[in-house]
Amino acid sequence: MVKIFSFIILCLFSLLSFADSSLQLIVDEHTSELGNPIPARIVARDIQNNLSLIDISNLKKDFGVEIIESASKLEGNVNIQTLVLKLYPRNIGVISIPALRFNEQVTTPLNLNIKPAKANHGTVQIETSYSASSVWQRQQLTLLASVITPSKFAIIELDKYTQTGVEAYTLPVTKQTLANGQYKITTGWKLYPLISGKQTFIPPSLNYRLNGKIQRKFFPPSNVVNVRKLPSYIPPLMPVGELSFNSTVTPDYLWRIEFFSKDILPLTMSSLSVPLERITTIPTGNVSIDTGSDNRYTHNIALKPAGSGIYTLPELDFITFNPTTGKIQTQRIVTKEIIFINTWLKVILVLLGALITYRLLSHLIKYIQRLILHRKQKNKIISAILIAKSPNELHSLLNQYAEIQKWGKNLSLTQWAAYWYRFKNISADVVINELSLACYAKHFEHSHQDNLNKSIYALISR
Repeated sequence: MVKIFSFIILCLFSLLSFADSSLQLIVDEHTSELGNPIPARIVARDIQNNLSLIDISNLKKDFGVEIIESASKLEGNVNIQTLVLKLYPRNIGVISIPALRFNEQVTTPLNLNIKPAKANHGTVQIETSYSASSVWQRQQLTLLASVITPSKFAIIELDKYTQTGVEAYTLPVTKQTLANGQYKITTGWKLYPLISGKQTFIPPSLNYRLNGKIQRKFFPPSNVVNVRKLPSYIPPLMPVGELSFNSTVTPDYLWRIEFFSKDILPLTMSSLSVPLERITTIPTGNVSIDTGSDNRYTHNIALKPAGSGIYTLPELDFITFNPTTGKIQTQRIVTKEIIFINTWLKVILVLLGALITYRLLSHLIKYIQRLILHRKQKNKIISAILIAKSPNELHSLLNQYAEIQKWGKNLSLTQWAAYWYRFKNISADVVINELSLACYAKHFEHSHQDNLNKSIYALISR
């Protein structure tokens, strides 16, 4: 009987103790602006487990959460634990703080009213977008976040994106001036999900900095994305995305094979190794790998030809998974043939080239000199025609012109006219007939000489 009574007493004490246990979520204000923190406290009364173990993951869907401190104290025989938080709403409007559960105790849900962020000269807005609602494993998902502000000197800093099963890389910050005079600052993350299934992406903060201080902390909205499982035959490091490449051989015979992509996970770029065993047409030396930027991967292979000749480099195949078609894609690299010349042969070719160049330049200079001389002689004859004193002198000048043109020497006026028509395709018969008559006329007046000179000059000057 005593044992039964003792057991009943112990049960009553346990019930009383449980009845005193409680869990509360307390916020200091129910209205705030986007980007401003809402101070909050989780208070656990007479709960034996450490309050720092409470699961607050369901808060992070709608809030950015910062844990400030954890404290504990005794009030009488009751242990009171407090977890101090800062909550940053991810959206404007009425936002609900869900119930939190810890050690069988549950908090009461709360509603908050979140307004747009105000600045000195207007509202600070945040815009976010995800590049897709469904992606493959290891396929790039882009999260863009833009802050629109009236402040010219505002800057944005990103917190590091850390989430289990996600590889994340920061995008560069860009800034543009809008038509309304405001400024749009854009940045974000490249996200690569490694785990398949429905996955909630929970971004970290964008720190809005002005005058050297963080004025606001904007947390972009979370988003659920369907991550499709890659087929089982896809190797763990096969690149997923569009691949570009470039294959060249430098003048010092370094074969440079460069892979680059805007959307392939950088960690998988290293799987694009060059099968050196296939390079059998030409001996190779040192091989170096340059990872370059996040989405660039370069193989440098030193080539050592055995002798002068033309060498064909092997065609190389590289395999990626194309997320658009959902199939494996093979891309082939074809490199141009290379011509290798030994050093001694290069010296001979350089000397031979120099000799040929010298000969060509000599002939060119002589040709130019002949052209200049020809033009001078021609201009001299044309000038002399205007001041000729007799028809016979005109005939002599025309013969000099024929010699310069290499038509012959001591041509008759009829022959001269025939050559002129052949090479100039212009008839000179009228003028030459006038000159012929003047040459054989018994009495030729000096006044006619000036007109004849002008006629011949007009013909030759064409």
